[in-house]
Amino acid sequence: MSLLKRLTVGAVAAAATASLFTISGTPAYADTRCGASGKILINDGEGGEAPSRQWGHEHTTGSHYIKKTENFAHYKRYHWWADNDNPLLPGRDKADTLHGKKDCPLSSIP
Repeated sequence: MSLLKRLTVGAVAAAATASLFTISGTPAYADTRCGASGKILINDGEGGEAPSRQWGHEHTTGSHYIKKTENFAHYKRYHWWADNDNPLLPGRDKADTLHGKKDCPLSSIP
């Protein structure tokens, strides 16, 4: 096989591999939404805050929940927080941190 052909085959394989990683989705840290479909259990590990159920969603990399909702005349603002609870570590529940804010339609749930 000629050098040009080998380089072309290698470039096509590299591009195909890169596209597999690109289309796999957005990481959890970038996820704020307009509302939540249900309540999740947060802070269920030892340490940190007391366990509770909050509106939110879960990922394999962690959970996010709505800690505060502000209502305005034409929209509502959700304050999303990260539940920093790592099941792989002892004393695993660390203090939760602000994840982001999202302005949403008034019809968003909750």
